[in-house]
Amino acid sequence: MAITIDMAPAAIAKISEIKQAQDRIYLDFEDGVGPFSTTAISCRLDISFRLILVPADYPEEGLSIYDTKLETAVGTVWLKQGAAMYLEEQTRLVVDPAYQRLQLTADSGLLASNVQLLRMDKPVAGS
Repeated sequence: MAITIDMAPAAIAKISEIKQAQDRIYLDFEDGVGPFSTTAISCRLDISFRLILVPADYPEEGLSIYDTKLETAVGTVWLKQGAAMYLEEQTRLVVDPAYQRLQLTADSGLLASNVQLLRMDKPVAGS
């Protein structure tokens, strides 16, 4: 299954506010695995994603877990292969007009109601 992430203009604008030219982008499924994890939780009842921007000189250690490459309107987005099962072929990143938060949606409905947009300038403690 090939996944695409279409981005609504409002989502592109929100990301562009903090994205710098050489940033790498990771759509991180919060499963307790990877260099951006702050907890060891690996079992959740909710689906939680974060869109993480890192500078080009960010340490490579642990980033190989993001092995799925998706082309989007804001550049390449990297995803853990295991997280792909939570997305659909035609996934969209939109901005909730009421709360101005990023959301992942698809034809089946809402996939993730609050996708945090984070910038990591230095490694997470303990990673």
